[in-house]
Amino acid sequence: MTRRQKFSDELCDLQDSRVSKYISNKTVQAQADAEGDSFEGQILKLKLGRDIKKLYNKHVDRPYLQSLKTIHWTKKTGAFNILKTFLKSNAATRDELSCAAYLPGEAIDESFSGDYGFVVKGYVSLLANDMNSMFSGAGEAYAVAAPDRTKSSGTNKGVGYVNPCEDYAIDKIFVFDQDDWNPKERSGRANEALVDNWKLVAFICPADRIKGFKDIINNKLGMSEVQVMTRDEAGAL
Repeated sequence: MTRRQKFSDELCDLQDSRVSKYISNKTVQAQADAEGDSFEGQILKLKLGRDIKKLYNKHVDRPYLQSLKTIHWTKKTGAFNILKTFLKSNAATRDELSCAAYLPGEAIDESFSGDYGFVVKGYVSLLANDMNSMFSGAGEAYAVAAPDRTKSSGTNKGVGYVNPCEDYAIDKIFVFDQDDWNPKERSGRANEALVDNWKLVAFICPADRIKGFKDIINNKLGMSEVQVMTRDEAGAL
C-alpha cells in the first residue's frame, strides 16, 4: 500500500474530526467569505491545516522531503521587507514560509512570483504538487488571526482546500515520496512546500544586484555564511 493510500484511508476515517466536514470540493476561505467573515476564514484554515499536517507527517518519507531544495520567491520590495526582519532578530525564521520545491541540482527556471529568492532549509510540514491544491494564503493574515500563537512560536499557515478524501489515493496531490513527485509548472514552478523553522542558506537575485545584496547580507547583516548568487548558479545547490 502506498503512502498516499494510507493517508487517504485515514483521512476518510476521520468521521468525527473537524476535518470531515470540509472533505468536499470547496475552499474553507470561500465558506468564510460567503459569510462575510474573512477573519473566521483564517481560523478555519489554521484548524484544518493542523489536522492535515499531522496526518501527512505520519506517512511522509521524511529524508526524501528534507533532501529537496526549497525557495521562497518574491519581488525586490518583498525581499527587502524580509531582510529588514533580520535587522531586529531572526524571529521571522519561525514563521512558516511558502516555497517552491526543486530536486537537488535541478535547474531553476524563472518564477512568476519574482526574481528574488530565499533558499531555505527547514522542516517541510506539507508539500503539494500544485499550490492550488492547498490555498495556504498569506502569512500576515494568520498572524492577525492568531496573535498569541504568532508571538510564542511564530506564524503557521493553514490549508484552505480539501479534495474528497479518496482523491488523495488516486491523484498525486501531496508528495509523500519520490514516486509522488510531479510538480506543476505554470510560468515557472507552481508547487508549494510549507517550511517551518527555516534557516537562510542562499539568496538569489539578478546578476547586476549581486554586489549590493552581498554587502547587505554578508556585511551589514553579518550573515557571512549566506551565499548570494544568480538563479542559474542556484541550480547547482
